[in-house]
This record gives sequence, C-alpha cells and structure tokens, in this order.
Amino acid sequence: MWEWATKNGDYMSWVHCMDHDWPWIIAVMVLCGIICSGYVAIAINFWRAGRKLKKTRTRYAMYKMAGIFLMCAACGYGWHFVHFFASPWRLYVLFLALLGLLTWLYALNPVEMRNLVEDLEELEERRSATPLADRLAKHIPGGELQ
Repeated sequence: MWEWATKNGDYMSWVHCMDHDWPWIIAVMVLCGIICSGYVAIAINFWRAGRKLKKTRTRYAMYKMAGIFLMCAACGYGWHFVHFFASPWRLYVLFLALLGLLTWLYALNPVEMRNLVEDLEELEERRSATPLADRLAKHIPGGELQ
C-alpha cells in the first residue's frame, strides 16, 4: 500500500523540496500545527455540543460538522506533517475525495441546515421568553435574586 501511495518513493518529500532549510521547515510545521489543532478543537466543540442534545436532527448535524472539520484538519494542515517526510500523494487524493464527499453531502442538503437553524431559533425564542433574572437566579445559591 505504501509503495502504491508514494509511487515507489518517486515523489519527493517537502524536506527535500525545501532543500533541508530547517528553520523554515520548522516554522511551517509549527504554523500548520497551530491551524490543525484549531480545526480539531472546533470539531471537538461540535461533537461535545451534539452530545449534550437528545438524539435529534440537530445532534446529527453537529456530528456531521465535527466530521467535516476533522477531515479538514487532516487534509488541510495535518497532512503537511506527512508530506515533509514522505509523499503519499495517491493516498492524499483518497482523503480529499472523502472530504469532498462529506462536504457536498452536507452542502447539498439544505433541509438539514434549515432544520438546524429552526432548532436554534426555537431555542432562542424559549430563552428570550424566560426573564434574565430567572435565568440568573438558577446560578445563585438559594435560587433567588436579592
């Protein structure tokens, strides 16, 4: 599999392409790490938010967004770490195809996004119907505002 993915080692690694210019290689790797970890953090936030919901269409949409962000992290910046030392471009194409599929399955389903927006609007309506003082009182020992 690895031989197929790297075309038997014919593809050059980025370290070789950058002529072993380590200060710049490290700078790129650090910046890619920062961006990649941000995508992963966003995915984790979507997943955690979805986990708090009942098994509804909103929860499912949140999980799908988490998956898309994880694939963006892997294909966008996480993959750079692999490319610095090996170049499995053919495997990368498979990952990109999966990301493209997930992205367009989500994008071509406007009903799912509309459902998510409707659920969030309903939640906001319920929140605004409850006076702020009552919501704050829940967080005060004794449950009353003075």
